[in-house]
Amino acid sequence: MRRFAAWHKLCAAWLFRMGFNDDALPDGVEIDVVIPTVPKDLDLLNEVLAGVRRHVGHPIGTIYIVAPHSAATVEFCRAQGCVFADERSLLGYGKEAVPYVALGQDRSGWLFQQLLKLAAAGLVQRSHYLVLDSDTILVRRHVFTHGGRYFVLTSGEWHPPYLSAFRALFGYPAPRSISYTAHMMLFNRDYLRQMKAELEGRHGVPWDQAYRSCASPDEPSCTSDYDNYAYWMWHRHPDVMQERPFYNTSLSRGLLRPLAELHECYGKDWKSLSFHSYRN
Repeated sequence: MRRFAAWHKLCAAWLFRMGFNDDALPDGVEIDVVIPTVPKDLDLLNEVLAGVRRHVGHPIGTIYIVAPHSAATVEFCRAQGCVFADERSLLGYGKEAVPYVALGQDRSGWLFQQLLKLAAAGLVQRSHYLVLDSDTILVRRHVFTHGGRYFVLTSGEWHPPYLSAFRALFGYPAPRSISYTAHMMLFNRDYLRQMKAELEGRHGVPWDQAYRSCASPDEPSCTSDYDNYAYWMWHRHPDVMQERPFYNTSLSRGLLRPLAELHECYGKDWKSLSFHSYRN
């Protein structure tokens, strides 16, 4: 019943295009941006960065590219005015330390990327940082704070194992039955520090070790970084939370174009475009 009501609320927000034009002021909150990436997504990064610089409605401090070390990536960051961060430096290990094979699929890199997004709190300088998936390009303005509230994007990507994982991690049910798996999330470092402390207090191990305990050989998509943070925020700090629809569509990489062309072709209907490699 709760999920049914949440779904209808999401559909109504979609119908009325709530937040689509996004003329809300961002309260002057300065943010850093973190984009974890892998070699298969490097061909998208020019337009990903263009979208961030053109369509994020906050003052941006530093943009960090978190990736495996390579000369090409380091040079790309230098040319683009970004800071390169070797992914191994964030947690002190690479994806080989996160063994996760489910139903014959190696999902180690997928889970490692989630840990990197949460660990980036120790990398950035500002109190807020936006994480954006490196296959997603913004084609309209995005604002993530207004009036002391945080906007979290709701999607139709509801996945029951994410709810089960949240309960296993924190010991109480998710306070929402809707998904926040929206390829981007604004994190508050202080709140994230509280969340990690709660995980460590409950499980008696470092937060990343507790997080990895969700990995199951029977479930290729065991947990969600964005959902876990949003659910935790709704439970601990509901007064600062507000939902908005996720106006996104997935496209084949054969349709990749310069940002201006993408905005012209798709910006009337969508706010972001995702070029997932599995669509090739």
